[in-house]
Amino acid sequence: MMYTSADIRTAQATLAEAIEYREPDTLSRRTVSLRLSPAPAGSGIQILRRDVDVERGLITPDWHHLVEVQPVTILSNAAGTHVRGIEPLLFALRVCGIDNLLIEIDHDELPECETGVEAWLGRIRAAGLQTQHLLRYGIWMRGHLEVHQGEGFALIRPCIVPSLTIELRHDVFSQYCRPITLNLIDREVTSTLNDFSENLRNRIHDCLSILALTDVPLFGQVYCYNPDIDLCHALLEQLRKQRDTWCYQSYAAINRLTGGILDSISSVSGPAASNPDPRNEAG
Repeated sequence: MMYTSADIRTAQATLAEAIEYREPDTLSRRTVSLRLSPAPAGSGIQILRRDVDVERGLITPDWHHLVEVQPVTILSNAAGTHVRGIEPLLFALRVCGIDNLLIEIDHDELPECETGVEAWLGRIRAAGLQTQHLLRYGIWMRGHLEVHQGEGFALIRPCIVPSLTIELRHDVFSQYCRPITLNLIDREVTSTLNDFSENLRNRIHDCLSILALTDVPLFGQVYCYNPDIDLCHALLEQLRKQRDTWCYQSYAAINRLTGGILDSISSVSGPAASNPDPRNEAG
């Protein structure tokens, strides 16, 4: 969902080198191992559970495989194999512009310690990105949708510049009670989050982590009033169902539709991409 300078290119990307991470699990009293490996163009992001049979272990972390959001996000495949707590990593991958990756884990949950977005951002940026020769795609909003739940509501509508606006009914932890808008193609957007209260920061993370479960980045304006994780999930589900409000577009097409806004953000677009994605571009 979020965009940085790494995102502003028309070609897909994977990690330049693998990342390995191990951490003791206090409940099972064993070490949980996690490996992020470069993956071929067009393969997407995949999770492989190494502690189950190979034919049952592959999970695609997107909105089609989301089964629960409270207290943590749970994703599952048709065989019933699941993984929990993946959202901070998915958020970081979207921030850094990673399109293709194999995530191997030998447990049903990501390690709990040091798995915040900032920690993953540091590891991914240290490993670097490898640009690939395949077109990137995004979700282009061409209609309006909204959801209401409890005391909150959220909407997504067309907008040339992707943005997120959060408004809280009352934030007792800081002065930020007025609406806060983040330009999601601002190169400094991740550091901007540090200016906000912990409460507001958590709401932003919830929104963007859930919306990172779309299979490709979203181009539109997202507005959330008094959001919680359930409202964000409801918004994601509404987006998935209301297929007439959006279409898949290549980044090259989005650049044309916006009058070259991506070119204005970054002068480096990477090598020319080819072999269009199976998702057809639609007007």
